[in-house]
Amino acid sequence: MSQCKNCLRGGSNVSLDSIGVCAHCSMLVFENIDLHRREIGHFIELVDDGQSVSSTLRACREATKQAVRLVEYEIKGIPTGDPAASEIINHCEGVKERVLEETLDTIVKNGLTLSEAAGTPEMKKRAIRFALLQLSLFYDENNISEQNSEHEEKLSEAILAINNSIT
Repeated sequence: MSQCKNCLRGGSNVSLDSIGVCAHCSMLVFENIDLHRREIGHFIELVDDGQSVSSTLRACREATKQAVRLVEYEIKGIPTGDPAASEIINHCEGVKERVLEETLDTIVKNGLTLSEAAGTPEMKKRAIRFALLQLSLFYDENNISEQNSEHEEKLSEAILAINNSIT
């Protein structure tokens, strides 16, 4: 007995197309997959362009949302094209992790560089506090829940070193 992979209707009166979907679901499934694939393509172009951190991260989130919708079809055994939705999600997660780490490293590096160039201990600490503020804002803007990260620790250690050099 045939059974539609999408709606699970079955019986001898249900005819399935080449991917195992009934006539009732076929057009809807095809249109949904096509729509999600086009959206993914658009967002992946933005991800790969990497014009700004915020636009890259936003494009990663949107491509992942569209890919998750395709996973629902893949779970049902309905092919959604290449690359697989899970590969798209993995690609976006990898890009997101790389961009986040590079940005956080840059914030810390810039803070430490400004601190080293500052003339007085107070100006050195001010440069580091500014970097800590930038980290906090970046966490908030990008919904990152990391608190007391290794980045914050590096900056806090620099403040302690400055305080110890004063006394």
